[in-house]
Amino acid sequence: MATITGSKYSGSVSSISGNTFTAVSGTFVTGDFDTPRIISLFDSSDEFKGIAYVKSFTSASVLETELGFFDPVDLSPVAFAAGDTYLVSLNFSEVVTTGLAVSGDRVTMTADHTFGAATNQKQLCLYDESKQITSTNQLEFSGGVVVLGHIVDLVNDLIQGGCSLNLLHAGPPYLSLLKGVNLNSHRYIFGGQFLSLSTPTYVGDGSGGDSHSIVLDGVYSECDLLTQGGGANWTRNPLRHVLRNISTFANGFNAIAIRWGDGIVQGGTVKLSGSTAISLFGSDDGGTYALSAPAGQRLVVLEAGNGTKPNLWRSSTTPTQTVNFTNVVSLKKGMVTGTAGDPNPNASANWYYKGLFTAMENGTKLFIRDSALGVADSGTAGVSGELELTVLESTVIGVTETVVEANWTFGACAYNKQINAGSFATTTKETIGGTAKDVPLGGIVAQIIDVNVTEVTKATVDAYTELTTSQQLYDRAKSYLYDNYVGESAMTVGRSGDKIDLGSRTLVIDAAAVSVYANAANITIKASSYSGGATATTGGVTTQNGALLNGGTFDCDVIYDSGASTTLTNVTVNGVVDFTTAGTYTLEGCAISEVTNSSGGAVTINLVNSSVTTNTGPDITLNNEVAITIAVKNATDGANIEGAIVYIEAAAGGPLTAGDVIMSQLTNASGISEDAAFNFTSNQPVVGRVRKGTSPPYYKSSSLSGTITTGGLVQTVFLIEDH
Repeated sequence: MATITGSKYSGSVSSISGNTFTAVSGTFVTGDFDTPRIISLFDSSDEFKGIAYVKSFTSASVLETELGFFDPVDLSPVAFAAGDTYLVSLNFSEVVTTGLAVSGDRVTMTADHTFGAATNQKQLCLYDESKQITSTNQLEFSGGVVVLGHIVDLVNDLIQGGCSLNLLHAGPPYLSLLKGVNLNSHRYIFGGQFLSLSTPTYVGDGSGGDSHSIVLDGVYSECDLLTQGGGANWTRNPLRHVLRNISTFANGFNAIAIRWGDGIVQGGTVKLSGSTAISLFGSDDGGTYALSAPAGQRLVVLEAGNGTKPNLWRSSTTPTQTVNFTNVVSLKKGMVTGTAGDPNPNASANWYYKGLFTAMENGTKLFIRDSALGVADSGTAGVSGELELTVLESTVIGVTETVVEANWTFGACAYNKQINAGSFATTTKETIGGTAKDVPLGGIVAQIIDVNVTEVTKATVDAYTELTTSQQLYDRAKSYLYDNYVGESAMTVGRSGDKIDLGSRTLVIDAAAVSVYANAANITIKASSYSGGATATTGGVTTQNGALLNGGTFDCDVIYDSGASTTLTNVTVNGVVDFTTAGTYTLEGCAISEVTNSSGGAVTINLVNSSVTTNTGPDITLNNEVAITIAVKNATDGANIEGAIVYIEAAAGGPLTAGDVIMSQLTNASGISEDAAFNFTSNQPVVGRVRKGTSPPYYKSSSLSGTITTGGLVQTVFLIEDH
């Protein structure tokens, strides 16, 4: 068996800064970099770390890379550390071994070949971007790094070029095209295709195989894809064995298209026929296995069109096994044993769908719920505004499928944004041969600014010691909902202008509340004085422990439990105000539709520039206090007259008896005689006179008349001196 080892350059790394790679000693030659090459990076213990594609030659010790150094398994960045070493790749044209010939972009291998040696991971660094490789013999990987194909975008996993590997051996015995035989081997295939005359042909490890890393990304395959031990459980490095966006077509007798052990399968299309299957095959071992596609992608299992729907799991006997399928679309979900073809009663499968939600504000909480199980999944978006969530669509035991839920609701909440809520359901996806179940999950989460939030800094709202306005109440309610969010589709309360919208809830305004905001059966806030008003459907407002209403329109009932000797100011209530404590109350600048009394005692309400449309009682006395103000002045010079007596009595046509004395008092130094607390019930005509004749200067008597209305009575009387 011929062996391929070596590299173009090797040495120690001086530094890696961004895309600039600097070696300790300068041996690079500019012409060597007219052909595509990679750099493999190793730590001080000769453990492989990652690769970088060479973009250009800079100097004898400096190379410019395309994307920086990354791990080919998960495409994540790799950092430089002191003591790191490197290999610069060979290509097939530079390999000289028995049974290997290169002509242009064609590579022909007519002997078994071993890539690298078992000694360590630095035995080989080989890279080619686009070659057509044909082999009549087996290819084994013992040590080192082999990369075929070129990734040009790590974020989106975009691939340029790719190599075609064609095995012409007709078998049996069945051969491995890319068989790992030692833990020091690394194989990374980006793009291209695997073709073979023999079915099955194993791409991967197979029986007796072993490897450190194998990644097949964006490859089309007509071969079996196997992990170590023919698909049995691995004991080493399963997370570094990855199939990503594979497209495979297996059409041979009893072929198993994918047998991938505990490794990672992410996305792609699998087309099957006859008795073929996609599985994490074949092991008698119990345990949990997984087949998946990334969020937003699907691993689609297709039949070849002969009417046989492929099974997705095959185990040798009847071990207790669980298989988690994520984003896998298949016409059939059954699991069978490999020998008799009967369902494995001890095997169960869970069918999950994972979606990527994007464009969210940092800190947005996203919940998915279903009616059967409650919360299906939830999370909080970070600075990227992205979040992956998963739902369970069904469970299969043997071949019996139980649908868990076919409809889900979702809700997204951020403090400064309106709640985004909606639903999605199981749909169908067209495949070759028919439709299969799919779940459209994920996408852009549209978030609209919540214009009802007044204070945009949540920490400020959380520090409030009282909630004295409807604006503060809404902000605190939004903050509380965000902190305790579990997928609600609407706010606890709303707000329209200055009015809080309670819906069916009751707002308790308590001056002695323990908490500033409490959300239970009722909403309780701490406030000694509240303004802004409220509206409700079946809910209302209750005040307690001296809490006062100071401004606002209340389109709901109000239970006034703040105690007697208190004042309601500038309040409009288009409902019922019930007074729960006997005593005297004052309404200033208020308009009340109806008042009731549940105190069991007498209630007196002094109305100051206020009105009550309906007094339902019982035992409520309305004192509508209006002011009677008479100014007395000298008719000659307009000077105020102090000490003049103002006498007013009721005239006919009002609620008082004609002749009842309403005022009889002297003017003050400002020439004013005033009664600020006349109890108005309806318009009262009055007559009277003003005179000053007991002390000089003396004035002749003058009459007055008018009507006391809801605005009281204000008049100026001019007196003529009496010489």
